[in-house]
Amino acid sequence: MNKFNKIIRTYDIISDMKKNKVIEAIDNYSNVDFKDRVVGKSTPSKDNINISLLQDIQTAAKNANLKVDITTAVSGHHPGTRHESGNAVDIAIINGKAVSLNNRIDADRLVNELIKLGYTKNAESGNDKAVLTFGFKGHDNHVHVSKKSTTPSSNDSSETDTKSSSSETDTESSSSETDTESSSSSEGGYLSSIAGNMAKSIVGKDSKGEYNTFNVLDMVGLKEEIDRIKELLK
Repeated sequence: MNKFNKIIRTYDIISDMKKNKVIEAIDNYSNVDFKDRVVGKSTPSKDNINISLLQDIQTAAKNANLKVDITTAVSGHHPGTRHESGNAVDIAIINGKAVSLNNRIDADRLVNELIKLGYTKNAESGNDKAVLTFGFKGHDNHVHVSKKSTTPSSNDSSETDTKSSSSETDTESSSSETDTESSSSSEGGYLSSIAGNMAKSIVGKDSKGEYNTFNVLDMVGLKEEIDRIKELLK
């Protein structure tokens, strides 16, 4: 196999990985949206955010039958908070309406579901998981949700957790099959190695060097770039 064919096959592998990841992302975050420039210059859709935090918000929103908009994450927020490390987000819009004292029913429902997942209300310092809302200074117009750890929160009634577990199992199975096939030839190992390294570069690292962040728009952009390069190599 010549060099160009190897490159094309490598991009095919990455393309398939990307398709699966985007489908998984759309499924996992069906009750969560990312609204850019609603608050100043914040662009949460481009920020690297703790995946476990997003999964918890999705679980809470789905259980409360809500659609929540993350309006601030890392960008546009002053430094020195959990936002800076991608471990906190602000939700200023729920079910298409701005969060406010006069419109707090949906926000309260979201907060209650987060509490069920182990989040502490209106007390962040010293707590791994916290939700700041009405009654906490400066939080009458948004819900602040933060989580420092990357460990998934348990919720047996959550369909999202079930789907996530299934996706992880499928991913592991696919990975095992790929590894088995790769071991049969050095060519397969070469392609698998490159695919794995590129996949790691997609999700990125956090401040501790762990691969636990995810940027949906970057994944979508990668697919377009893969297709473009494949056409150039033909």
